[in-house]
Amino acid sequence: MRAYQRWLERERGLRFAGYEDLWRWSIGDLDGFWGSIWAYFAVTASAQPAALLAERDMPGARWFPGARLNWAENVLRQAASRVGGDPAIVALCEGREPARRTSAPRA
Repeated sequence: MRAYQRWLERERGLRFAGYEDLWRWSIGDLDGFWGSIWAYFAVTASAQPAALLAERDMPGARWFPGARLNWAENVLRQAASRVGGDPAIVALCEGREPARRTSAPRA
């Protein structure tokens, strides 16, 4: 959370006294908050969203309409920066040594 708050201050000029202030902003400015989450985590997408939130009614909200992305690619990309280099996936198969993957394959 602290790293995200420092990023918000540096990149967006937003400063929060603590978690409660950040939480209030996150529910009061949905577009600002979720847009910052998309940017902070550097989401990789083949098509960017047309909007952040198309339908606000709950249930039934439509988040990031038009976005096209590969969830596995985004999750595995984060594994490369994990502390200690822990594997993201361990595949076990009879008669073979465990196969470990720490990041998405490079194209």
